[in-house]
Amino acid sequence: MHWCELCEHFNIPSQPVVFTKPADSIAAPFDDIHVHAEAQSQLDYEGELCFIFGKDCKDVTESNAMDCVLGYTIGNDLSARNYIPQEISGFQMSYGKSFDAFAPFGPYIVHPRIVGDPHQLQLTTKVNGEIRQDEKTSDMIWKIRQIIPHLTRGRTVRAGTVCMTGTPSGVGWFMHPTGYVKHGDEVEVTIEKLGSIKN
Repeated sequence: MHWCELCEHFNIPSQPVVFTKPADSIAAPFDDIHVHAEAQSQLDYEGELCFIFGKDCKDVTESNAMDCVLGYTIGNDLSARNYIPQEISGFQMSYGKSFDAFAPFGPYIVHPRIVGDPHQLQLTTKVNGEIRQDEKTSDMIWKIRQIIPHLTRGRTVRAGTVCMTGTPSGVGWFMHPTGYVKHGDEVEVTIEKLGSIKN
């Protein structure tokens, strides 16, 4: 929930929402995703701009935050919405987002000089060819230079860490009727200058 279009569904917190995914959540950009049986009933997509830390970082200030960025890539923050409610997840949003292969990303790491302003990129997510998300990264509530100081406050974020920055409106959760993905569906996330992933 780092995009302005989602503000109508949530109260905006004073700081970015942070959760982690384990290493086994990683999937390749064109992998088939084998979803656990208990995570299939409300499986959702979240197309996201990602950045990669190029060095170990701690207590970074906003003025030098962008020096931490190795490059940018595309991610899909897969989410089992049936495990998101607090009474089921134990107040841990990450539980429904950290199944194996729930973080496909790629296909490239694109250098910041090529990308330019990361908040002037078009992001599009399609499900079976139907456009579900189609927004500019300029609509993000928190910019990357604000996210990095929050992530590194009093803690070390290691080089190679991939940070997903949130998703725009258009996820299946808020569609009427809901637009969850099911077996055999194809989700494609495209970001201007970064390419596409398809799972």
